[in-house]
Amino acid sequence: VLILFLILDFTYSKFLTQQKKINISHKVFHHHLLPNSVEIQGGGKYPKFKVVTNSLGFRDSKVREVDLKKKNRIVFIGDSFTFGVLLDYEYTVPGLADIYFREKGIEVLNAGISSYSSSIYYYKTKFFIDQGLKFSHLVVFIDISDIEDEAIKYVVDEQNQSVKSNVKDNHQQEDKNLKRKFRNFLELNFNITYTFIKYIDDNFF
Repeated sequence: VLILFLILDFTYSKFLTQQKKINISHKVFHHHLLPNSVEIQGGGKYPKFKVVTNSLGFRDSKVREVDLKKKNRIVFIGDSFTFGVLLDYEYTVPGLADIYFREKGIEVLNAGISSYSSSIYYYKTKFFIDQGLKFSHLVVFIDISDIEDEAIKYVVDEQNQSVKSNVKDNHQQEDKNLKRKFRNFLELNFNITYTFIKYIDDNFF
């Protein structure tokens, strides 16, 4: 019965839900969002919220192609506060700015993602400038957690070209990464089992 259930769970997860994780790794600034994608995040003991990305992989109000050459725009970058965890786009700080400036013909882009740090702000901004992105203003939200993230989580590589995970001799961090990978594996391949385990964990543990 258990084997049959897991087969059905796997079939449902892979072929019926067609889940696609929106959070991805990046070779220059560690982690990013999948361009032109939509995902419902949260759930369990947390509110669900929709994350939509544009062609740059920035959080946005809708899936759309961003014109790199448009100069009259404001780019926001920061960590989870700027990204807007647990909030739909229109309630985030960049989302509110977007609604305000849209009538004035000024575009707003939200380049922030959870667990960013100062070095990532620099390398991500530089990366997109090198890709040809134009903007008139850059608003950087520095968070108190950036100090810890910069000191513990990340390191700039020897070529001074990208940001990598700083996991040397940090067994606790390695354990967290292993648990995260296992959780993502369950969610993608055995979604019913993952949802049940998450419900038990959220409500009883």
